[in-house]
Amino acid sequence: MQGIVFDKVSKQYKNAAAPAVNQVSFTVDPGSLVVLLGPSGCGKTTLLKMVNRLFEPSEGTIYLDGVNIRDMEVTALRRQIGYVIQQVGLFPHMTVAENIALIPSLLKWEKPRIQSRVDELLTLIHLDPLEYRDRYPAQLSGGQQQRVGLARALAGDPNVLLMDEPFGAIDAITRASLQQEVMQLQNQLQKTVLFVTHDVEEALLLADKIAILKEGALVQYDTPWNLLTNPADEFVRELINADDRIRQLTVLKAKDVMIKPSHHEQVLKKVQQRTDLRQVLSLLLSSPNAVVAVTDSSGKVVGEISLQQLVLE
Repeated sequence: MQGIVFDKVSKQYKNAAAPAVNQVSFTVDPGSLVVLLGPSGCGKTTLLKMVNRLFEPSEGTIYLDGVNIRDMEVTALRRQIGYVIQQVGLFPHMTVAENIALIPSLLKWEKPRIQSRVDELLTLIHLDPLEYRDRYPAQLSGGQQQRVGLARALAGDPNVLLMDEPFGAIDAITRASLQQEVMQLQNQLQKTVLFVTHDVEEALLLADKIAILKEGALVQYDTPWNLLTNPADEFVRELINADDRIRQLTVLKAKDVMIKPSHHEQVLKKVQQRTDLRQVLSLLLSSPNAVVAVTDSSGKVVGEISLQQLVLE
């Protein structure tokens, strides 16, 4: 499993008055999802693109699994990193299957293995292989295209995934669905993910840790809960609206407060362990005497939550 280390990384563009990225240092632990968050122009996309060397650092070093990425051949580096962008970037003249198969083909996988991987990934992103593998991107909705873009990024089974505002151009309902899908996939696959967004709610929902940037500098790097309860300064407090108590419920998950299942007669609904408590609260308010059952990734009930528990929290 590969992690990413940024060691005093800077990027200075020619004729720019100040660095786009300025002496940034932090570590993305293997198997974690880290969000780069901040206002437009803060350097988050520049920092992301230095990981796969679309941009080269002016100073500092980036390590992937302990190896300086500058010591790696660029093509070999990029083939072991999945990359998802807002515009999706699917090739319009290729079918869905051909788009997903691109990296495995470059890696010279055998055809049966490639076909199996395409079908596996289409199933994983909830697109029926029989129905979708031979379609072209123009025959898909925006959300479906984004799902295929994610599948293509995962096709070569990379340990690291870079996601640059992947849901920024999608409507709110589809965006919420894709966010839930990313959470489920991350729970299953445990990739090392670096995710750029300017959406605070999205960051709080998805991240294990958030790196907050301002004018190219790292202001705070912490868990969502610690950012909300102990912001480093007024900029962080205002950016994430840290004083909003309801927002704090978005960073606590069902697994954090559930108790052992008691086979309560009034089970309102089942939710996954990573479901945030704001969603759980919304469900319970509709039926205060009921409980919400909590399931693991296999669907087995492993706990329950009542309204009284949330009040005590």
